Amino acid sequence: MSPEPRALGKCRVVPVAKVSLATYLRYRKPAVLAVSIGCASVILLGSWADHRGHLTGLGGAGHYDGAWFQVNRVVGATTLDLMPRGTTCSRPVKTRLWGLGQRANGPNAAEAKRFARSLCLGQPVRIWVYPQQLRDRSGRLLAYVQLIDGTYLNERLLAAGAAEVDSRLIHPMGPRYVLLDQQARRDAAGTWGLAPLVIETTDAEMIRDAQ
Repeated sequence: MSPEPRALGKCRVVPVAKVSLATYLRYRKPAVLAVSIGCASVILLGSWADHRGHLTGLGGAGHYDGAWFQVNRVVGATTLDLMPRGTTCSRPVKTRLWGLGQRANGPNAAEAKRFARSLCLGQPVRIWVYPQQLRDRSGRLLAYVQLIDGTYLNERLLAAGAAEVDSRLIHPMGPRYVLLDQQARRDAAGTWGLAPLVIETTDAEMIRDAQ
């Protein structure tokens, strides 16, 4: 004869409180606001870290410093679109030349842009960055752009009078750039004088310019 089952005791049913729609909405709004503030804080922190070069593995200073690119487009004399070399990335890196401001609008700007194109368009370049400030306020990468002959595009443009120093930007090459800018003004070089910039254009470049 099998033993009788023991009583398991009475189960206590805990009633679920009913929450009105008004109460739900009242508490939901602060929760959504808190989540939104948290997401915004993460985004701002990430942007700050990227500007400071701390995101080495995620497009920070270590990702760009010493890397090779190809000049895909010259947007202006001091702004380039660079394509990474040796990768399948199809998205250009919008880059501004460190320490330089565009000389002027109008004919001078167009002339300076043509001069910059003659030096680097379609060419491989190596870039160097300043980890303390990786990007400008527009999100463009700030870089010293080294040409294939070992010279720097930043300095070539200053010496030729195709760009001017942006005194708002503080960086290690600042004092040298100021001297180059002052010398170009004294010599009335490029757009600082009456003589146009000397632009050596090949047939291939003429065809590319016309496109």
